[in-house]
Parts: sequence; structure tokens; C-alpha cells
Amino acid sequence: MVWESLTGVWFAFPELKPYETELTGQTIEKLETRGKAPLTYFSNGRILYTHNQLYGLWRVVDAGVVPDTKRDLRVRLETQHRAILLYSASDIVMLTPDALATHPFLQRIGPDVLDSSVSPEQVRARVLSHRFCRRRLGSLLLDQAF
Repeated sequence: MVWESLTGVWFAFPELKPYETELTGQTIEKLETRGKAPLTYFSNGRILYTHNQLYGLWRVVDAGVVPDTKRDLRVRLETQHRAILLYSASDIVMLTPDALATHPFLQRIGPDVLDSSVSPEQVRARVLSHRFCRRRLGSLLLDQAF
């Protein structure tokens, strides 16, 4: 698959503004979720960490489209044909791979349910581990550390 280069990058927060020019012309290599924290990997090695909290919302739209919404736009990543928009999230940082490995939130959470590298055997071992074995399934599913 050939990924389109970013033709426009916009961030609402001043501390992210320097990355707008750095990321323009790059491609998104992959998207990964870790709980409510999507990670966007760019071809230059940068990783955009966002935490959706309760209100964050990503939308995919045609390039140039500005949806009619009362939400506050935080991130816009656009190619020639499409754009992805993040609304209402407030925890947004740009990371390097080293910083990703030590990020406080990511250190606290368990494997992501959407991670295809997590095997049924690993889930079974985690459920039976000393830390989680006496918990009800419902509470485990709500516990991001699990």
C-alpha cells in the first residue's frame, strides 16, 4: 500500500506548532491503540500520542472539509485527498520512540485488546496471575492496567 504524504498539519496547542512544518511531507506509517490513547507513527520517527479521555473524537473527512460541530479542533492531519481530525482531547504530545517507552500512562496500562500480537495464552496467563486472579471479569474489563 502506498501512503500519501501529509500536505497540511495543524495543531491547536502552541507547544506542538513547531511540528507542523516538520511533519508536512511525511507519511503516517501506522496507527496503534493503547486503551484510549491512539498513537500515530510518522515516517520521520515521531509519534503523536493523544489521549481521548471522555470526549476526544477522531473523524475522517475529505481534504478541505471543515465539519459543522461545536467541538474544539485540536489536530488536523491532511493529505491531498483525506484528513483526520481530532476534536476535544487535551492530552496531546509528540514523542520519540525512547520517550514512548517511558511515557507514564503507557507504563500503567496492560496489553490492548486490539493488539493482534496478544495471544489467547497471554490473556489466560494474565487472568490467572496473582495480580488479577481474584477479580470479576466485569471489573477486569474496566481496569486499564489489565
